[in-house]
Amino acid sequence: MRLETALKLGRVSNLPTVLTNAMAGMALAGAGIVPASLALVTLGAGLAYVAGMFLNDAFDAPYDAVNQPYRPIPAGLASRGEVFAWGYGLLGAAVVLIVVAGTLAGTALAAGLVGLVLAGVIIAYNRNHKENAFGPVLMGLCRVMVYVAAALALTTAPGQALWLGALVLMAHVMGLTFIAKQEGAGLVGRLWPLVALAVAPLYGLYLAMAQPVLLLLVAALLAADIVAVRYTRARPKPQFGRAIPLLIAAIPLLDAMLIASQGHLALALLACLGFPLTLILQRWVRGT
Repeated sequence: MRLETALKLGRVSNLPTVLTNAMAGMALAGAGIVPASLALVTLGAGLAYVAGMFLNDAFDAPYDAVNQPYRPIPAGLASRGEVFAWGYGLLGAAVVLIVVAGTLAGTALAAGLVGLVLAGVIIAYNRNHKENAFGPVLMGLCRVMVYVAAALALTTAPGQALWLGALVLMAHVMGLTFIAKQEGAGLVGRLWPLVALAVAPLYGLYLAMAQPVLLLLVAALLAADIVAVRYTRARPKPQFGRAIPLLIAAIPLLDAMLIASQGHLALALLACLGFPLTLILQRWVRGT
């Protein structure tokens, strides 16, 4: 398999959003930041994401052959079996890295169990997501498990901030995933995805009452969400091809907001860079 093909299969343009997920999960754990553990978890999360994208193409190959013949498998750039093998192999490597990260803090068992749950959710989503009403929930759980894995790489007793942050992240991912499912219909037919997208800015405003510095990050996240929603309502034709990548790219802003709420301002600023970086990379490799 050529490198160019692997990059397309892995949707690597979205990798910054997964790396900031790991950063946020560790910050929300309430146990400080351990650079070695953070490096291992971010690498593991990145491999898990790429693995999930490989498996997505492998499971969707029959559908893509009819509806998206430009994807690597129907285009003949990679075989379905080869993509399955790489996907499962990378997923196994991701679990190993998460276990190693947990070993450094004496939480190997807990981290390993969460790593296995992450792998299971990724497989479950990819096996059946086209017509699955719970697809957005499974996609949200994939991101949430990155938060939890990063936290358990430090402590087996993360604080309340982790679970609240995980719910906020899940709401955002569920909202964008459902909106993405409406692309074929050409409109967003239900209100709840928009309500789901509003959860993160509203939670940010709540946090900002005690930490006004968060208002800048809340404003940036809200602006990205509003622009994306306007794309879905554009006339004469909704621009889902611009809305969904923007909502994905906004995930680092959400992560940065949560990281900053724990006092890690330098790490939050680093996470913010994930927003423009993702948008730039999406011009090079399709993010959806």
